[in-house]
Amino acid sequence: MKKLIAVILAVLLLGSAAAFAEAAPALELKDPVLDFTASGETVRLDLSGLTLRVGVLGEEEEDACLVLNLLGADKPLLTAALRMDGERVLLAADGFSHSYALPVAGTSAALSPAGADGEGPDLDALVSALTEKVLSQAEIGMEGDAITFRLPYTAVSELLRELVPLMGSAPNAEGLQEALDELEAKGEGVELSGSVSGNGGVHAELNVTPVSGGTLLSEDTRRLLFDLETLEDGGDFYLFCLKPAEGNDPVFRMEGSFRTGEQGLTTHCDVFADAEAIAAGAPSLVLDLAAGKDVSFTLSAPDAFLFDLRFAREAGTILLNAETEAFKASLTATAVSGEAELQRCAFPDEVIELSGELSEEQQNELTQELQVTIMPVLSFVMRAAAGSGLFG
Repeated sequence: MKKLIAVILAVLLLGSAAAFAEAAPALELKDPVLDFTASGETVRLDLSGLTLRVGVLGEEEEDACLVLNLLGADKPLLTAALRMDGERVLLAADGFSHSYALPVAGTSAALSPAGADGEGPDLDALVSALTEKVLSQAEIGMEGDAITFRLPYTAVSELLRELVPLMGSAPNAEGLQEALDELEAKGEGVELSGSVSGNGGVHAELNVTPVSGGTLLSEDTRRLLFDLETLEDGGDFYLFCLKPAEGNDPVFRMEGSFRTGEQGLTTHCDVFADAEAIAAGAPSLVLDLAAGKDVSFTLSAPDAFLFDLRFAREAGTILLNAETEAFKASLTATAVSGEAELQRCAFPDEVIELSGELSEEQQNELTQELQVTIMPVLSFVMRAAAGSGLFG
């Protein structure tokens, strides 16, 4: 209890000492209203007065940070920020006694033209070396206007082995290396073969054939067929997966289109996850995107879920819908962009790596600090909930 009181006092002191704001371009989401329907009953949570403000402060790259401010009735409720620090992201908030670090994807440094100290791998040299290795081991030919290729399973395994070190601290990178060693010892892997042509678009075929004991298992081959038909204002695309041993009917299909014009970009895509869905002509997943003056994005699995996001630029409104068989929720808010006052927080010098295991003391400290940090937000929401009649 004494420690919790100390943390609260620290937050108050930090707030009074470090509460300063800077004017910068920002995006604001204001006055959200949430409608939630479950078991035939609808409730509304009106959070008028709540503002989420996001922007970037700092002109120099090493000082730039993404700032998040939550305000209630124009009073600060929560101030947080994150910034890059080498190959990790630092997260801080008012009331935190430490900065918390998360590693970026393990390949970020390896795939940059050179590391921060100029000693990192050269991406161009890396791609060139891998391309040379593929070409040296692949069997390449021509059939009509199509380029044919075959890459033995040993070459595929070797390429994967070259790529594993680039994963750095990615999860299971070491386990993947061990798995490749085990597959190599057993003479197992996959062989890749197929063709590519570019007549009126892109037409590609890829055969993925498992290998066991050095022998191709042709009956388990999967064939991927991809077609992109280009048009003046966009294109149509198709992706099929077949199992030749079971016939020419696809076991997976994806088809869609994209168009560009004065109104912006529109995209539609249907995904059929299995042969049954294909036979019934019933998409398992449907995606629609329209991006121009206004933005709309819809992702749905018929009879399962719906996710719908819409932004009306002229009205400055955002609508978010989510539906399943059990519930329905919608969130509306006002979106405003322009110059705004952003309040930043300090990044404590002492850093705790979240990628590792926190000690019990660190866990307790983080829990206590989080409780104090979000308390003003919870208090605002509870008052709004009471005003909306949620508590009777």
